[in-house]
Amino acid sequence: MPFEFCNVDLDIRSTSPLSAITDHFATYGDRVFSLFSGEVEPGQYLASFEIHWDDSLYPVDEEGASTGPEQWGAEERIAAFCELIRELPDEARSQWSAASSRVFDLGYEADDHCPPLKVTLSGETLSMVLSVGAEITFTVYPKCFGAAEPEAAEP
Repeated sequence: MPFEFCNVDLDIRSTSPLSAITDHFATYGDRVFSLFSGEVEPGQYLASFEIHWDDSLYPVDEEGASTGPEQWGAEERIAAFCELIRELPDEARSQWSAASSRVFDLGYEADDHCPPLKVTLSGETLSMVLSVGAEITFTVYPKCFGAAEPEAAEP
């Protein structure tokens, strides 16, 4: 398969700490995973999250198959994040509104020599993203991204 969907990260950037958002998302337990939350350079803060893949946290359908995020595509994950954002309490909502950047980063992994990537998001998904004041970014990772370097052969 030339391209494989990996995940949707929610990246929030601000000139102020984003602790109220991070604390609120932590109340969802293992369903929302914080990739990072803190100062990335003086006066610049980043909070990055993903919907957790653990299928045991989600109900199963009538055939016993998981309905959790591992089975979800980009649109389902964006919808889940938008629901969480709409439920932000006042302090977290203020931090969200004051953020300089609110981005859903759709990650894909690509084989070598891939054809062009074509991704279609429904108008409904785009409307949800706009309704929470966010943007969408696409990141394509090479298959070798993050892979361990091969060990050098001994002479």
